[in-house]
Amino acid sequence: MQPSRRAFLMGRRPVQTPWAAFVQRLALVCRGTVRDLGEGGADGTCAMLTPASGADVVQARKLCAEYRVTLELEGAAGPFAPSARPRLGVDPVLLTGLTRLDGDAPRWRAQPGVTVAALASAGLRQFNGLPGDMTLAQWVAAPASWPAGHCAASGLVAADVLLADGV
Repeated sequence: MQPSRRAFLMGRRPVQTPWAAFVQRLALVCRGTVRDLGEGGADGTCAMLTPASGADVVQARKLCAEYRVTLELEGAAGPFAPSARPRLGVDPVLLTGLTRLDGDAPRWRAQPGVTVAALASAGLRQFNGLPGDMTLAQWVAAPASWPAGHCAASGLVAADVLLADGV
């Protein structure tokens, strides 16, 4: 078999690590920003996704499952055990839509990156007194201030949620 001239001139292509392949594919399928924070650093292998839409998060979740990467919400507080696997943090800072829904009762549709300050200024009293820069996603992920099984006490009527295990 005769080797190609291109291979002779360019040399062999370096072997790509699974992490590099994951980050490359993530950047190809997502419209948002992907930052590779490196392999083997002090915080372990990790990257950050700033999604442009919810579809970016769905695509990221599929790739995380395929490459065995832990999906995390950036800035989420809670009793989480640190993951030994590579991690992808999701920062919903661009997902800030807040729309009042039609009807007599005041109801809102809020995206995960809306700040608690914006929600409180819209008249949602359950967000008064909380850190203003906290996002709705961080609030949902934080330990609840209401008893287990009584989510209605939170003031939420409905939520579209993607959990880290894909549910």
